[in-house]
Amino acid sequence: MTPGKKESMIRYTHLAYIKENTMNTEQYIKALNAHDWSFEWSDDDTVWRRGRQQRADLNAVRPLIDADYAIWNAHCEHHYVVVAS
Repeated sequence: MTPGKKESMIRYTHLAYIKENTMNTEQYIKALNAHDWSFEWSDDDTVWRRGRQQRADLNAVRPLIDADYAIWNAHCEHHYVVVAS
């Protein structure tokens, strides 16, 4: 399965913001909402790799925007809720 234009743009957007360190809260929320939370169960290697990279991108910016995981927890699938220590 080839990534569509939307997926490619989302991927590019994630990387651009991380590299520039300019992702704001609104963009972080959009990225969380667009993320494929079930990528780990995909049989399609392309989907799995894209999801893995998007998750890494989100985790890279999260400490800067969402240190207590409040936004993450509000927008993630229920089994990805994190209890901050």
